Amino acid sequence: MPMPRTPSSMKILKGTFNVSRNPVAEPQPTPELYAKRPPSYLGKHAKKHWVEMAQECIDMGTLSAADWGMFTAMCEAWGEYRDSYEAVYSYTDETGRKRKRSLAAYLTGRNSQTMPEYAAMHKGLVEWRTLAAQFGIGAANRNKIDLKERKGELSVTDKLLKEANG
Repeated sequence: MPMPRTPSSMKILKGTFNVSRNPVAEPQPTPELYAKRPPSYLGKHAKKHWVEMAQECIDMGTLSAADWGMFTAMCEAWGEYRDSYEAVYSYTDETGRKRKRSLAAYLTGRNSQTMPEYAAMHKGLVEWRTLAAQFGIGAANRNKIDLKERKGELSVTDKLLKEANG
C-alpha cells in the first residue's frame, strides 16, 4: 500500500515543499485562530487534554477547521488512557479512600495479557501516540516540523495576555 499524501502545509512546515510538485487542486482548510470549547461528551481527562493542547496545535499551524474530528479522537484516546491508568495504579480501600499502588501490586496473581484495564491502558496510549504524531505532538514529531519563522511571533494566547496586561 502506498504512503498517504502529505498536505502542502505540512511540507512547508517541514521545509520539503517543492513548487514543481505542488498539486493545483489541493483543498485548503480554513485556518483556525482560537481553540473551540471541548465537546460535552468528552470525559474529564479528555477535556483537560483538549484545553491544554488545542491552542498549542493552532499556534504551531497543525490544527485547522478540517482537523477537529481527528483532534477529538486524539483527546478521547488520551482520556481512555488516563481512565485506564487510574484503574490500574489506584484503588479504593475499605475506608473509601483512594490509594495508589504499583503495577506489580495490580498484577499480583493475574495475567497481564487478560487484564482489561491494563490492555485498555496500553491500547489508549498507542492510539494517542499515533494520532498525536499527526499534530506534531512529541519531541520526534516536532523535530520534523520547521517552526523557525514562527519563533519571532507571539501566539494568540500571548497576544491576548499582553493586551490585557498593557
